[in-house]
Amino acid sequence: MAAKTFETNFNDLKTIVETMEKNPSNLKDLLKNFEKASLLYSKCIDELRVAEQKVTMIREQHFGEEEIPFATEDKDV
Repeated sequence: MAAKTFETNFNDLKTIVETMEKNPSNLKDLLKNFEKASLLYSKCIDELRVAEQKVTMIREQHFGEEEIPFATEDKDV
């Protein structure tokens, strides 16, 4: 089975979060969904970090720019 794309993982994460917000269910289901969402979040963050590294590498190779950190709203990410 092929690995899911970033977009698929992100959309799955959004769906889980929306479901949890709109239809809070029992604790067992909430924990199950939270675990799935946490895994999807980690996968998305990993892919975004790889993409950021590639962009930085391309900028340095083609434009001679030094690494400039990307602006983020959340400094912990």
